[in-house]
Amino acid sequence: LYEGGESVVMYGCALAGEHQEKRGALVLALKVSVLEDLLKDIRVGDSGSASLVTSASSVSHTRQSDVLEATTALAAGPWQVRVEAPLQEFMGPIERIRSATIGAIILASLLMLGIVAWLSRVITRPVSALVDAAGRVAEGTWEFQAGPAPVEELRKLAVAFESMVKGLRQRTESLQGKVRELSAMHQLSGAILNQGRR
Repeated sequence: LYEGGESVVMYGCALAGEHQEKRGALVLALKVSVLEDLLKDIRVGDSGSASLVTSASSVSHTRQSDVLEATTALAAGPWQVRVEAPLQEFMGPIERIRSATIGAIILASLLMLGIVAWLSRVITRPVSALVDAAGRVAEGTWEFQAGPAPVEELRKLAVAFESMVKGLRQRTESLQGKVRELSAMHQLSGAILNQGRR
């Protein structure tokens, strides 16, 4: 309906008495321009908008990938309210959260790699020292003293290795002493036999 050249939205309702007899009608009229002014005051993000359209409106309904749009019909008449806003206004915070999450995951991964590398060095250093000491013992060097180890099990291993080296050294020295004794006895017996033959 038009009143003075302006679009008007009208709503009518029949009025009835106590015994349902018709007593009249209540008609409300609202200029569309007033409704459009109300819609202009609605904030949709930072730069979005709300507008009143009809299904026969010439307003474009094309879908743009960078615009978030919603349209809903009003209860009376052919009117619809359309709300539009740039997609980036709504997706921007989600993108920032995603970027922060990815950054935190990368940072945590690098930190974890650093911790693993440090632990690996802390654990392999005493084991490497034991391997080197075992090589020296195999070459005949009996000097080994268990150094401090960061892990209790490695300390126990180093102490057990030191004890083993001491035991091997004592047995080797004992065997070498007995070999010397036997060698001396052999030489003495050879000398005695040579004396007896003359």
